[in-house]
Amino acid sequence: DAELSRALKVHEAACLEGRYCALEPKYKHDILEALVAIVGEQGWPWDAVPVEELVAKTTADFSDFHTAAVRHCVALLRADGGAAGEAQVRIDGRKVCRYRAESLLREHAKWEKEDFYKSWEEVCP
Repeated sequence: DAELSRALKVHEAACLEGRYCALEPKYKHDILEALVAIVGEQGWPWDAVPVEELVAKTTADFSDFHTAAVRHCVALLRADGGAAGEAQVRIDGRKVCRYRAESLLREHAKWEKEDFYKSWEEVCP
């Protein structure tokens, strides 16, 4: 069980309706971007984001986002040390930057290092 749990965590598997799966990269990217945008639009501090309000606003604004997938993505952005089920979470800026870097790398097969860093800097908080 411990080995399976580690593998699911490493691969960022989502539990949707009682089944584990990997979110499609673009779907996950779209949810993560929506979450970050909504936190900014609402003016919530990154260290005290109200989970239920964030999930409700995200699923209301984007009807194609499954609630469990949105909750999963909130957990992916949560800073270490937070417990599942907390009313507020702290969003880890490093995780946001990592996901945005992954998106940029999926967009282009090859990058000049300087061009990548410039693009990455433009999309990171």
